[in-house]
Amino acid sequence: MNSTKETSQQVASRTPIPLELTELIIDEYHSDIHTLGECSLVCKYWMSIARYHLFSDVKISNPRSLHKFSGLLSSPLCTFSCFAKSLSVTDIKPEELNSTFPKLTGFPEITNITLRTTPLFMTFISPSSLDILCSFPHITKLDLAADFQQFSHFTETVSAFPKLEYLRAEIDFVNPASWDISHRPSLHLHSLKVTCTTWEILQWLLSLRPIPAIPNLDLYASNNTDTDFVGKYLQSVGDKLKTFTLSYDVVDGLEHVYQNFNLAVNTTLQSMTLNFDPMPPTLIEYLISQLNSPDFRELKIENFHPGVGGWHHVDRRLSEIFSLRRFMICSCIGRTSEEEIRAIFPRCNDRGVLDVHYQRDDDL
Repeated sequence: MNSTKETSQQVASRTPIPLELTELIIDEYHSDIHTLGECSLVCKYWMSIARYHLFSDVKISNPRSLHKFSGLLSSPLCTFSCFAKSLSVTDIKPEELNSTFPKLTGFPEITNITLRTTPLFMTFISPSSLDILCSFPHITKLDLAADFQQFSHFTETVSAFPKLEYLRAEIDFVNPASWDISHRPSLHLHSLKVTCTTWEILQWLLSLRPIPAIPNLDLYASNNTDTDFVGKYLQSVGDKLKTFTLSYDVVDGLEHVYQNFNLAVNTTLQSMTLNFDPMPPTLIEYLISQLNSPDFRELKIENFHPGVGGWHHVDRRLSEIFSLRRFMICSCIGRTSEEEIRAIFPRCNDRGVLDVHYQRDDDL
């Protein structure tokens, strides 16, 4: 019998193990590349199961791998492209990406793309590379870190994915922020993380009619303008907001938070994460005092350090939120002991909602 022409029924007829169990057993080795490689050599049926795991997540992190993989993909003998679901290209210079990316179009089932180029002065992703990026029809998750010549190139790229659900943007651009009014994100977009040029992206969203109400936000504010637009967008989202993360390192702009934030309108907010540097307890108390959601269950404070004190007011405010199920404190190893943190928040500790975690400085 020619094994290369075996069907699943033929395989099942000569093995005592049901095919469903065979799949489950091979699935258990989803992260063991060596074992999956050995399984792929047993028979054609096992090969298809093993390749599902071997090639589902394609990661390229240097120019040599990019050129080598693109050549393999363009070969007429390539048979694995249909198994790829996620494509990650990182630490690649824009000019290297522009010369090779057009060859990475043979992935019909890609749903996740991570694209991170190495920032170089006055070097951008070319329009042709952006056209190739927009040619993947099934993208639901996009993680984009790159420099654009025009902000409209970014908005056009995002609007090209009608099924997009998650967007992470770490972008920069040269020309002033402008866009076509037809550029708008997918109706399915439910999660947005922005780590750079925050106010420009939020300004774009606020200019659209109707304004896209993205329920899960993770935003970074590096200046007062960022803070102003974060406040405006929170107002526009209103009762659609479910989770909110704010990272903030503006030393002299805290008054903009007091002036522009009104979490009382976010009446279905369930979780909030705050990462401020410095970490003022009066501001944390102010934000907590605005909470007006009966579903609010979790508050997380990252990069915590006690500072001058005043945390007893935060502790009291949190103890009055009956829906609260978890108050997580993340601090650096060696900065503040767990006993000290629990003593700072005695009411939350007594309620059993206080959860203390430690991380290295570079993880925060």
